[in-house]
Amino acid sequence: EEPCKITILPGSRNYTGLSMAQRLREGDDPIEVEYADPDAVVLMASTETTTTEWEALRRKIRALPDGKLRFSKMKWHLRPQRMLSIRDAAMRPCEIVPLEKARGRIAHLMPCSCPPCVPIVVCGEKIEAEVISCLDEFGYSYCHVVKK
Repeated sequence: EEPCKITILPGSRNYTGLSMAQRLREGDDPIEVEYADPDAVVLMASTETTTTEWEALRRKIRALPDGKLRFSKMKWHLRPQRMLSIRDAAMRPCEIVPLEKARGRIAHLMPCSCPPCVPIVVCGEKIEAEVISCLDEFGYSYCHVVKK
């Protein structure tokens, strides 16, 4: 538990985390978020956060119009097939390919949006349609794969 982090799950307001983060950054009193993904927004407070800033955040969230209902398509039960050990895959040459060309390929070192995190696919695992769908949901348009 981190007492200075505030996590908002915006589904009850019919927003994704990404769309709520965008709304918070807009307007005369923009609020910068620490992290956003399809399901959550994380804000960082500090000992310097003033009562006025807390009130601005409260007003901004309450003033948000209802968003378009959208549910995350994430499949958190993914179990990609291990094709190579992490070390073996990481030591091989890699190439960057568009997501639509990654199906059936072996993942190389993958960028992570906010470490520490749970990766969607680990180096050495086979990239299948479900993995591509999750990467796309998080905003990736390419991935690193072991070179053929």
